[in-house]
Amino acid sequence: MRFRMGSHTGRQEFEQAHVPGASYVDLDTALAAIRPDGVGGRHPMPTAEAFAAAMSSAGVTISRPVVAYDDWLSMSASRVWWMLRHFGLLDVRVLDGGISAWIAAGKPTESGSGSQGIGHLPRSGPGAGALAGTHRGVGSLLNAADATRYAARHLLLDARPADRFRGENETIDPVVGHIPGAVSAPALANVGGDGRFLPAGELARRFHELGAEDGRTVGTYCGSGIQATHLALALSVAGITECADVYIGSWSDWITGQDRPIALG
Repeated sequence: MRFRMGSHTGRQEFEQAHVPGASYVDLDTALAAIRPDGVGGRHPMPTAEAFAAAMSSAGVTISRPVVAYDDWLSMSASRVWWMLRHFGLLDVRVLDGGISAWIAAGKPTESGSGSQGIGHLPRSGPGAGALAGTHRGVGSLLNAADATRYAARHLLLDARPADRFRGENETIDPVVGHIPGAVSAPALANVGGDGRFLPAGELARRFHELGAEDGRTVGTYCGSGIQATHLALALSVAGITECADVYIGSWSDWITGQDRPIALG
């Protein structure tokens, strides 16, 4: 998939150059069910049926490994990774460094619309429509009440940049601050200057310093549930937990509740 915050050129960039045989997945339509009233946040979770249909259209089957990639520090690719695993397809990976790393390694690309599921990708078994209920998924989908509980009893990590966590330099959401009790853990700190994830040991040290001890229940959130899944992937790379729970609605959903508290600083 190709998606960067504030950009709407993903489809065009994909058609210019992509990994041979890849299918394009749109974050706004395939990985979210955006509502005009803003309920659920900017990128709320789609229904299992809608997501399964989108994945089936992209050529996903329950018996075939999936690799997701993007050109945005693996941010949107991590959303595919977390959602597929949440719904029970566990054999999912992310191409570290995305399309840039692929090209830098001298790998070929192709242009055009790419593969479009049935008739274009080989299938060997039930389609993605059979995802839900086939296998036990990992990672729970949290709501606002869950986020409150995690912040009080477990560990809730905020994946947004530190200044937005503090309530400074907010340019996206109309209300500033963070969920009381949450810990700032910017997702951008998961990657190095080359756009790839930091070594597992470095990530593990970072998360241990933030209180993410091995075996501890961890939840993540961000602005709209994208960087939160990136944090979940980093926790997996670090060996902290394979099943970080995610508040997909995140801050953009939290602030729709008039009675929900807000912390600053």
